[in-house]
Amino acid sequence: MEGTMVNGAVSGAGSVAGVTPSQRGAQWAARVRGEVQKAVVGQDAVIERALVALLADGHVLIEGMPGLAKTLLVKSLASALGLEFERVQIGRINGEVPSCELGDEASAEVANGVTSP
Repeated sequence: MEGTMVNGAVSGAGSVAGVTPSQRGAQWAARVRGEVQKAVVGQDAVIERALVALLADGHVLIEGMPGLAKTLLVKSLASALGLEFERVQIGRINGEVPSCELGDEASAEVANGVTSP
């Protein structure tokens, strides 16, 4: 069963006799994964986890060094699903990392008497 692009989004091929809802869901996920993998190479585990979180109605915090295709992953996923993309970036002022970005790491460093640069 082959999916098609409709208005820039992956769609199903309609109802097919003998195909269970779980099979259709797996086929849909494979088509979306394939569309994202065309743009984001070598990040299969991240793509899979983002899809799982999306299907579970969850949230994802994508962290990593610059150049690891984090933004491209989200843009590609949004495009494959026919969604809009908007970026949220937590900024740094004078090289300082806001405490909300550090979370538990900041608490652990303060508890140990260690300061971060």
